[in-house]
Amino acid sequence: MKRLLSSAAVAVSLLVLPAEAQHADHATHTGHEAMHGSDADQVAVRATIDALFDAMRAGDGEALRSLFMDNARLMSAVKPDGQLQVRQTPVDQFAGGVAGASPGSLDERIWDVMIHVDGPLATAWTPYAFYHNGQLSHCGVNAFQLVSAEDGWRILQITDTRQRDGCEVPEAVRPN
Repeated sequence: MKRLLSSAAVAVSLLVLPAEAQHADHATHTGHEAMHGSDADQVAVRATIDALFDAMRAGDGEALRSLFMDNARLMSAVKPDGQLQVRQTPVDQFAGGVAGASPGSLDERIWDVMIHVDGPLATAWTPYAFYHNGQLSHCGVNAFQLVSAEDGWRILQITDTRQRDGCEVPEAVRPN
């Protein structure tokens, strides 16, 4: 009987130890850096996102276009009448609209930016409020996907939501 219990104890330990080792290994790979990327990647991804909104405010369509991959997509998921509509805007059309805008007329404000990086892929999620000529137009959430290209982080896709009502914009990010 003692031999049976000893054998059972050994068998259980062989099952538990690998599981604990796997858990410890998993823990090292799911730490802050594994989940969010290095601080340098975090800063570089955020800089690309900020450059997008700086280009919009400046009315600089060329600078804006340079932040996107050639095959990038701009998508919006909206429910204007309760029915889901997914709309795509060509990046070149968006850049042309920005280029035709007066400097300062397009002002998108973001906050609570969450960035996750895994190797060459980054995802950022951020609430936003869009102001046109100083007036709140709409708000929602931007979901960015960026890739680390030879020349830095570039935008692969932005999908946003849009609403006109219920926009709760923190005072600290509202235009002066």
